[in-house]
Amino acid sequence: DSSSASKGESVADTIRVISSYADICAMRHPKEGAPTVAAMHSRIPVINAGDGGHN
Repeated sequence: DSSSASKGESVADTIRVISSYADICAMRHPKEGAPTVAAMHSRIPVINAGDGGHN
């Protein structure tokens, strides 16, 4: 797996990088609450496209 999560990068670090490239982020993540964490650390809007049991 080549995802940032599999390499040990935190959700906060990942969204900081993504927000430097994009104007908005739609995030689907297996860990419940990950999109909320991302939104707290992001300079762009984060849409929760599914997390944990909220799919």
